[in-house]
Amino acid sequence: MGYFRYKIMEPTGQITSGIASLPYQDVTSAISHLERGDNTAIYVKKMGSVTSSVVRLMRMGLRGRITRPFQAEFLNNISMMLRAGMNLTPALEEGASASDRPDFESDIHDLIVSIQGGATFSEAADKYRHIFPKTVVHLIRMGEETGKLDQMLKDASEHLKRIQAIISDTKQALLYPGFVFLAIGAGIVFWFYYVVPKILGLFKEMDVALPSITVFLLGISNFLQEHFLNLFMGATVTLFALSLAYMA
Repeated sequence: MGYFRYKIMEPTGQITSGIASLPYQDVTSAISHLERGDNTAIYVKKMGSVTSSVVRLMRMGLRGRITRPFQAEFLNNISMMLRAGMNLTPALEEGASASDRPDFESDIHDLIVSIQGGATFSEAADKYRHIFPKTVVHLIRMGEETGKLDQMLKDASEHLKRIQAIISDTKQALLYPGFVFLAIGAGIVFWFYYVVPKILGLFKEMDVALPSITVFLLGISNFLQEHFLNLFMGATVTLFALSLAYMA
């Protein structure tokens, strides 16, 4: 896979320029690819490794998160178009353009280029795991081998929907216990940080010998008061990480 700067003239006379990710390393092959469809290459140059890495990182940074429902809908749409008699490449183009996501459409365009360069659908999809998970790639390969790609894509869509349903149900089931444990934890912290010192201070004023369990509680209280800020920051980071995991 290489990145090429190009400027071509389309059959209509319009001049188009940009950067293309192509499954070639030499300019001659890139020109042959860009001149498909009666285009005329005006300028084609392979980008250096450093510049290509920068472009790749920029594209990754601009790439939005692709959810399982989005993946499932895309695969289901491709399956329906294949059943209707449409070829794979036009189906992928149509499915990508209907997404209204330029980053996703760009990735599918690069995938189509790989297929046009001689790769199978499963081989090309395996390079885009953020769109096609490992299980989906295996189902695509089975569809290619059995000649039932449309059915395998539909099965892949149903598989992703089932996974999403399981994850959603699990999150809902853990929501209430998580809230209860959070409330209990906050209550324990408040008790050790505010209540215990006052009670132990009262015992000290009475000059009473403290039992070992009380001394232990006093040690926890002192530790909490001395490291409260660090513990609070750690708890905040943990809750933030758990929130991100919950929304994933």
